[in-house]
Amino acid sequence: DALDIVHQLDGFYYTGNALAKQLGLDTQRDVGVSAQKIKQHFPVALGSNLPNTDAMRVRYERLIPLLLEALKQLDNKVEQIKK
Repeated sequence: DALDIVHQLDGFYYTGNALAKQLGLDTQRDVGVSAQKIKQHFPVALGSNLPNTDAMRVRYERLIPLLLEALKQLDNKVEQIKK
């Protein structure tokens, strides 16, 4: 259920840590979701393109289909309420 998965995720601000800096990633303040939560609820949206680390990276483009399905589910609920 896409809507249930979306309910389990939280968006937040973060700043890249020392590992991010070491890997040449941006360490400026940014927004994102927890890779650990993604792994738990929607692991297909994780990438492993961080060489020589166990770090996880969220592939945000893979969240789009999940978000589209969640929107459809919300729309269906709204239509049921209208009836």
